[in-house]
Amino acid sequence: MDQNITKNNLFAVVIWYNPTIEHVSTLRGYIESVKRVIVIDNSTNNNQLLLQNYGDKIYYSSNKQNLGIATALNIGFRKAIELGAEWVLTMDQDSRFKNNNFTKYITLCNNYKQIHSVGIFSPHQVYGDEPSQDLPTYEQRIEVMTSGNIVRTEAFQQVNGFRDDFFIDLVDEEFCLRLKHAGYNIIMINQARLEHCLGNGFVYNRFFHRKFIDHPPLRYYYIFRNTWVMEQLYPEQKSHYQHKLRKLFKRLCLYASTKKVEKLCMIWYAYKDFRHQYMGQFEKIRKQNN
Repeated sequence: MDQNITKNNLFAVVIWYNPTIEHVSTLRGYIESVKRVIVIDNSTNNNQLLLQNYGDKIYYSSNKQNLGIATALNIGFRKAIELGAEWVLTMDQDSRFKNNNFTKYITLCNNYKQIHSVGIFSPHQVYGDEPSQDLPTYEQRIEVMTSGNIVRTEAFQQVNGFRDDFFIDLVDEEFCLRLKHAGYNIIMINQARLEHCLGNGFVYNRFFHRKFIDHPPLRYYYIFRNTWVMEQLYPEQKSHYQHKLRKLFKRLCLYASTKKVEKLCMIWYAYKDFRHQYMGQFEKIRKQNN
């Protein structure tokens, strides 16, 4: 197997959820540098958005419902592997490479001397007007966010892909930790920049004069439940995850200005379901246990 990333062995897997034509435009940043783009749609059929733009360069499949990011990624990866992929670029629908940054990204990946040891290459995630920082070109990481990653398919197969039962949040972190335990390195390339949108965006609280990233109530459920599961699965990271939850809970209590009670209720559901080891989609868990 060729270690280097080339146009012939690199596929892209993009996960859609209620996409718009603007989300189609994000494909321009990398579509010419990959062999094929595999779009997995976690909503109703939106194939018409692609037919008029990219045609045969795209493989499109709709799940007709939201099966969660983990399951959608697994479907996309398996299709890419079936079509001959050795590396897979994973993209969110609202993330984008600009100004030929993706071409630079690939070059930097291939210039990494220990490329044979890498399970994931990841770009530097940029939110809003974040200024450039003086960072090393290559940085070993324990975990990275999914969007913009270039994943070795051999590594994906070795660890049996993403955990479907996590559904949405911490899917990427759990996958990374399994790769690390399997002996693969995760390398962030700081000179490759990916513009990324997170949650509901940054919310400014006028009373406390603080800015933080807010989420819809349901996301708090998945974040807290899955983080408690991660504490059990990876005890060496327990203090990290405890600190993360304390910080998030504090921000929610102090700074959130909308649906605070609903968000706190979702955290309570998360705790109950964690204690009962209920995993998967929140709505299905409620139906099964009511």
